[in-house]
Amino acid sequence: MAVSGIADTLSKISVAANTATLDRGSVLTLDYERANTLPADYETDLDTVWSNPNLFADGDDFSTETIQKNRNLYYQQQNANQILALVDNSITSMVQVLNYHMNIGQTNVISTDAMAMITSKQTIGNLSASIISQAGGAQMTLPSIDYCALLYVNQTCSDSIPIVVNSVVTPLAAAGNNGRTQASVNVSRSVGLSIFDSQGTSKPIQGLSKPIELLIPRDTSIVIPQMTFQNATGRTSTSTANNNRQFALFYVNVTGPSATVTLSATFEFKSVHPSVGYVVIYRFDDIPLLNTSVNKTNGHRVFCPADKVYTDSDGYVYQYLLDNSQTANHTSAMFGIRELNQTEFVQYCPNNASFGNSTVPVTDSPANFSANYYIRVYTSGCYYLDKSYNWRSDGLMVGSKTSHTQTQCYSDHLTTFAGGWLVLPAPINWNYVFANADFSKNITIYLTLILLAVLYTSFMIYARHKDKKDVEKLGVTPLPDNILNDKYYYQIIVFTGLRKDSGTDSKVHFIISGDDEETGVRTFEDPQRKILQRGGIDSFIMAVPKSLGRLNYMRIWHDNSGVGNRASWFMKYIVVRNLQTMEKNHFICQQWFAVEKDDGLVDRLVPVAGEEQKTEFAYLLSKKTYHSMSDGHLWFSVFSRPPAIRFTRTQRCTCCFVLLLMSMLMNIMYYDQKASADVKTTGGIAMGPFYITPEQIAIGIIVELICFLPSTILVEMFRRLRPRRRPVPPVREALRHMQEQQQQKKEQAAVNDIHPQLTNYIVNSDPVLSRNELDNMRKTLVTPLTNRQTVGQVYRDEHISKKKKPFTLPWWFIFIAYGLSALVVCISGFFIWARGVEFGDVKTRKWLTSSITGFFSSILVTQPVKVVFTAIFFALIIRRDEDINIDTDDDDLFLDGDEEYLHAFDDGSLLTFRSKSGHIPLTEGELAYARDKRMKEIRMWEIVRELIAYASFLWILYLVSYSNRDPNAFFLMQHLREDLLDLNSQTNGFTQIYRLDQYWTWVNTAFLPRLRASNWYNGDRPTNLSGFIGDKTNRMLGWTTMRQLRVKPDSCSILTAFRNIVPFCEASYSMLNEDKRSYYPNWSAVYNETAGPWSNYSSSINAAFMYNDSDALDTYSYIGEHATYASGGYVYTFRGQMSYLQSNLSLLQELSWIDMHTRAVMIQMSLYNPNVNLFILVTILAEFLPTGGIYPTARVEPFTLSNDYQGFGLFKLICSIIYMFFIVYYMQREIRSLFTRRMAYFRDFWSYMEIGIIACSWAGLGVYIWRAREASRVGELFQQTNGYAYVNLQLAVYANDTLTFLLGFCCFFGTIKFLRLLRFNQRMSMLSSTLAYAFKDLLSFSAMFSILYLSYLALFYLLFNSKIWACSDPLKTAQMLFEMMLLKFDVSDLYSADIFLGPFCFTLFVFFVVFICMSMFISIIADAFRVVRNNFALQSNEHEIVGFIINQMKKWTGLGRTQEMDRLHLNPYDGSRVQYHDPVTLFPNKMDELLVALNKIYMDTKRNDTFMLRPGGYNPLEEDGKGGLIATKKHKP
Repeated sequence: MAVSGIADTLSKISVAANTATLDRGSVLTLDYERANTLPADYETDLDTVWSNPNLFADGDDFSTETIQKNRNLYYQQQNANQILALVDNSITSMVQVLNYHMNIGQTNVISTDAMAMITSKQTIGNLSASIISQAGGAQMTLPSIDYCALLYVNQTCSDSIPIVVNSVVTPLAAAGNNGRTQASVNVSRSVGLSIFDSQGTSKPIQGLSKPIELLIPRDTSIVIPQMTFQNATGRTSTSTANNNRQFALFYVNVTGPSATVTLSATFEFKSVHPSVGYVVIYRFDDIPLLNTSVNKTNGHRVFCPADKVYTDSDGYVYQYLLDNSQTANHTSAMFGIRELNQTEFVQYCPNNASFGNSTVPVTDSPANFSANYYIRVYTSGCYYLDKSYNWRSDGLMVGSKTSHTQTQCYSDHLTTFAGGWLVLPAPINWNYVFANADFSKNITIYLTLILLAVLYTSFMIYARHKDKKDVEKLGVTPLPDNILNDKYYYQIIVFTGLRKDSGTDSKVHFIISGDDEETGVRTFEDPQRKILQRGGIDSFIMAVPKSLGRLNYMRIWHDNSGVGNRASWFMKYIVVRNLQTMEKNHFICQQWFAVEKDDGLVDRLVPVAGEEQKTEFAYLLSKKTYHSMSDGHLWFSVFSRPPAIRFTRTQRCTCCFVLLLMSMLMNIMYYDQKASADVKTTGGIAMGPFYITPEQIAIGIIVELICFLPSTILVEMFRRLRPRRRPVPPVREALRHMQEQQQQKKEQAAVNDIHPQLTNYIVNSDPVLSRNELDNMRKTLVTPLTNRQTVGQVYRDEHISKKKKPFTLPWWFIFIAYGLSALVVCISGFFIWARGVEFGDVKTRKWLTSSITGFFSSILVTQPVKVVFTAIFFALIIRRDEDINIDTDDDDLFLDGDEEYLHAFDDGSLLTFRSKSGHIPLTEGELAYARDKRMKEIRMWEIVRELIAYASFLWILYLVSYSNRDPNAFFLMQHLREDLLDLNSQTNGFTQIYRLDQYWTWVNTAFLPRLRASNWYNGDRPTNLSGFIGDKTNRMLGWTTMRQLRVKPDSCSILTAFRNIVPFCEASYSMLNEDKRSYYPNWSAVYNETAGPWSNYSSSINAAFMYNDSDALDTYSYIGEHATYASGGYVYTFRGQMSYLQSNLSLLQELSWIDMHTRAVMIQMSLYNPNVNLFILVTILAEFLPTGGIYPTARVEPFTLSNDYQGFGLFKLICSIIYMFFIVYYMQREIRSLFTRRMAYFRDFWSYMEIGIIACSWAGLGVYIWRAREASRVGELFQQTNGYAYVNLQLAVYANDTLTFLLGFCCFFGTIKFLRLLRFNQRMSMLSSTLAYAFKDLLSFSAMFSILYLSYLALFYLLFNSKIWACSDPLKTAQMLFEMMLLKFDVSDLYSADIFLGPFCFTLFVFFVVFICMSMFISIIADAFRVVRNNFALQSNEHEIVGFIINQMKKWTGLGRTQEMDRLHLNPYDGSRVQYHDPVTLFPNKMDELLVALNKIYMDTKRNDTFMLRPGGYNPLEEDGKGGLIATKKHKP
């Protein structure tokens, strides 16, 4: 009875303690207030549990209510664990008492409301296959194994040995540390099973070969949620509600809350109709699919009525269990269910029996339910309580008998067990989700499709506008200088290059020479449009009197009349086509016509290209690459499509977006397959870090084929479309216009009443002939002229018959092409939308990122590389020249009869005149002047661009550099130095320490109290300031550490003569003699790992004498004033309450933690100031010198570490990116300069400035990334622990300091480089020339001065090394000598050191170094300046460009008088200013005027003679302004 009463009392206490922690009861107000009351011993250290929010927050919820609620639960949980330990010990004692009084075969049963305990004493042989049944349905079944061998290893054992088996069942499982938050044991009973030997000692059982079966019932007082009704018949009546799916889908989350807790999933369902069968499939982490073509499942099963399981609450139900071994490493499971149709039911469930085969029926029809059903989806778990009171599931398996009323578990060991059970919310009906996807949940896919539509519309508007512009470029321009009587036509096609500034506004003239004739000077002009533009193809019609014969060469030049860079021209090649014979000749140039480029020529003689020249690699590569990029590259051709190609920009734009959407569709459809193919499978090929599987190759081929075939068909449909109306070829159109102009001239001068029979044959633009001439013509033209049109027609028919016409499509196919495009776009867009909704917003963003990356890499990398390699292949292998950009519609052009040269007479003019004024090529003098002027213009614009660009660069550099520094950093550093170091103290400041006892006093009385936030000035306690130091402003990141570095004992040898006097000595610190051994406290003995630490000291004291390397400490080397200290050492951590720290420091002092072997003690602490967003690393170093004494130093290093890319932070990021673009530009410029100038580049001083900026910038970028990664690491650690973890900022400080140094040097080099702009000042230019001229003399002087300076350095160092601080080392001595050179040195120190040598050496130094050497230096500079000033060849002329710039500014603004105006001279007659002209330059124009005058006189005379002979005396060419003719009166002679 006593045992029963004790057990009942203990169980009630345990249940009461765990009720609140498992949310099974109300929290008492008194407990709540007691838990949230500030403890009496509260301090702001990070180890205080009460103020640690990480223990009490719910995820990211750090609200006061949540913290206080969970703080109460935390303390109650600790109390419950303590009670649980007491209960376990009490039960063990009770079993021991019962064991003493019980006999073999006797059983003791204790059954109360709070506990059921069965204790039985039996022989060990009876344990095999024994079943222990408990109250409430709990049951334990032991496996059939040899328990003697298990319990008594290496001991004598028989089956008759007595054993005690004790089982305990409580109505509520213990909460433990994770029972409420992870294991969900709040609805489970607790089952415990223990085995004791005859002495009452517990015998552990683990590692069983066969598992123990346990049935753990759930708490019957908990109401189990009812099954959820599914209106399946209503949803499947329409296809839209079910999306035509074969299965209804249900989701369950199987993600374990931790690595030690796993879950199983159970799917229960029952139909309202008892005789209905089902097919159930499932898949982990994705949607299951099963039809005749796809099987994406992880398992499936057919359920027949005979498979139902009876339950008390729901009757007969179907159950499908996925145990925890199946769900491990998965996040979710999705079940699919469909009803068997009548045929399937008869086949798979004959006579309502269970179907034993593993196959399932497969169909493509949508799910169709004839009866509604109920479902319940939940997770279960089997857990045991370990020694740390954590529920775990390793070694346990959930059994198939698990239901919503009990959990079946299999275990390989004995302990306390419980079953977890979590009721999930109502299952999501994915059919409804797919049919009702809203915008807010799928914003990414919707915005993507909307953006694609907007981009397509914008591109189509642009493409249509450019198509209209291309129509203007298709015209063929008749040369304005064509003479109407010239009837022999040539087409000239000019190809301008694509290089920068290739187009020109200058007038281009040419002469074509053939075997029979040459053209004279002709000009490329078009008054209606711009010609010879960059990348342009211009076509002209040239008329000549007769055939030129076989063409030989073409002389071409321009007058350099364009403004600025519009004067130069890069000509690729010219094609001249004889429109009578259709023969083509190529004139390949590929050169500049520019005064400032290449050889500076604007007049070139280009011979006709032969077959060998037309098949040269460079020519073919350039031609093929241009065509492939402008026409073959689908995306680029939208912007650079050749106008002669019928495939318009709008059509190309449509094809681009069709291809884009198809690629996106294939990408999103195979997105998961690509991800799964990344996992290594059998048959893959490994190449370093890459792994290629057959699945990946197959997916890639399928995607390419699916996208390639439709896009290729669509492109070819557009390319091969015939126009609705056959267009007139541009050449024919130009000829027609020329004939119309001729016809207009004929009508103006037609003589309708004279010789009408001649009008059918005579076509003359100016038929003003005498009667005698007309009579002669009539006599000669009695027989009609030969009909050459017939001849041309025969030749044309022969030519057409030989030419193979390409296959084309009717014009109405354009509707099919656009319809097909719209269809593909709609289908692709719809499935992209559907798949995006299925993915969810987060996964869609990942897919979109990969798609955009692949899209741009394809456009900018893959396709251009393909184009280049294709061009190389054609240039090397095919080697065939094709004029692709010449309109093929003109190939069948043969001049008709009315377009031939029909008459053998000219216009009757005395001479055929074509003005040559302005066509003469530039003379050598004009070319030199134009070149000089152009070079100055180029130089001017280079300087202007350099000024603007470099000013922008320098501004961004200063912004990036100075924004890296915070103005609050200095004030924060000053505050922390004064506070932590106690600098205001007169006796206890850190900088005043020189003895060891002073150091310990400072640590205990000045430093240690400032590590904790003390009470406020009014006595209030510092609540919510956990981790803050004494100033209540800066928060510690982790803990403060004190690290000691020591030297090895006997690290130096004593002189033999002093060994009897001096027993030991210690060397200075170096990394070679550093002591790295671990010791016991008081450095009494070397640490023995076998013996372990001494138990009479705390772990922190023992750890202070143990050596730790840098990996364990996360520390790095540190440079002090007297040595560089390694990253390891002996560390004491300031953790715990203040009293604990004070006692430890006192104990460390007593144990001589700092002794004669100590060389440095370094205190480090990491802080964060949230007010100014600054991180701070505080390093307080005390160096213990072997000479005695302490050398204290301290560094407080505030810096900005976190990157806030919002507001000004985003602006800084953009500026940094722009800065790196500047660096890339300057780097490529310097590389080109290096290849151009070669060794001269390294002789230029400014080259090193450029190299310095570029090197420091790229190094700064690397350090910036390094610092960003370190900031990310610190930020993630701080965020994960909310500052309750040790964070060492030493590496971050090194990265920040390095970045600051590099940015500082960038600013230095950048500012120095700005001085280069002063070279345009004449005086500064002369100074630079002076230094360059005196360089050798200055080099010699520097060598002499260095020798003299080093000699004085050695003298002063050796004489005054031990007497003056400034001469204590060579570096300080050099600094002192520089101060003496500046005459800023106090000679009294030398006088005090030595009354004679001090002043004597000082006098010698001043005389030889200051007087003599400085005078020599000034003389060298003055002499070089005199020579440079008198020798203009040594001076730079860069200052002249300033005058040119000022003159240009005057021209543009109209302010002041330009240099051209200053060169004008006065007219001697009227005093006006005139400009001098050489009379010879006016001679060609005067001759042209004379010829025009003579021609006019001759033509007027002939005209008058003709009309004098006409009857009626009227002039048919004169009109009265009303359309009538004015009669001409006859005058008598």
